[in-house]
Amino acid sequence: MISPKTFASIRMRFAEQPHGTRHRYLGGCRCLPCRAANSRYSSERAAAQRTGDRRGFVPATLVLDHIKTLSKGGVGTKAIAAAAGLARSTMQKIVGGKQQKIRKHHADRVLAVDRAAIADGTLVPAAQTWNLLNELLESGYTKTFLAKQLGSGAKTPKLQIQADRITALNASKVERRLYRRIKEGRVSR
Repeated sequence: MISPKTFASIRMRFAEQPHGTRHRYLGGCRCLPCRAANSRYSSERAAAQRTGDRRGFVPATLVLDHIKTLSKGGVGTKAIAAAAGLARSTMQKIVGGKQQKIRKHHADRVLAVDRAAIADGTLVPAAQTWNLLNELLESGYTKTFLAKQLGSGAKTPKLQIQADRITALNASKVERRLYRRIKEGRVSR
């Protein structure tokens, strides 16, 4: 619920808008152009709602299921909120069950988030990464060479990747920076 103090500051901002706009009408102006703008908006909204356009609120259950699916895949709520352009507090309310409905355009943005939104520091299984590395090692590349290609600046570079878990950033580096470049022939021995 909007507090009276917040509502007053919103009305003051709207009162500074140009005449002939709905915002100016909401700011308290009742001149003919502002009333016409408000009437036009109301008519357009009513027509859109009759055709099924519900820019209002929709149940958050589908969004919550999507968030849970992404979470199982290693994408956290902070990363989902950032990718969808939502406040983390809104995301926490949805996950916590405090917000049963969500604006339709917010729901659409959350549902558009996929596994690519995973945060760089998230730990993911290293099996896929090691499959790629083992393929390169079997092709004759050395661990030292691979470590250099991954950006190691050590005097004696070593391939230091855990066997079971790896950060999403390092997994991405192995897949994009190393494996793809080598397979496309952009890296010479």
